[in-house]
Amino acid sequence: MNTKNFFTLETINCVVFGIILFFFPDFIGQEYLTNPDLINEASKLVAKGYGSLLLAMAIAFWLSRKSGPSIARHAMVVLATFSNIFLIIIHSMAILGGVETAIAWGTVVMALVLAIWGLMLIPKERDITV
Repeated sequence: MNTKNFFTLETINCVVFGIILFFFPDFIGQEYLTNPDLINEASKLVAKGYGSLLLAMAIAFWLSRKSGPSIARHAMVVLATFSNIFLIIIHSMAILGGVETAIAWGTVVMALVLAIWGLMLIPKERDITV
């Protein structure tokens, strides 16, 4: 459970969801939303924007994989950890509120694994000499 493997899994996760959100927002809406009629041009634009952000984060995680201990690497671990915590909250609320289907629990589980892993790495990353 090292930082390199953590960043690699984050990269894969960001690439998969980034590509789907950016190129196939209708597909993800059909799979995740309980009412796919909610998909409109505005929601597709938001999905594409979030997809492009995920693809950019994937690049950052990929480039950070082999970095040594630094403040920047620590910041990337904190970013990944808290973004996964927020994903857990958002998707859980959406599922329990009837907006998303049960398939979104897969996203919650993946985010939970990554959040716990990140929380275990943060204390190790704190030992940085400036």
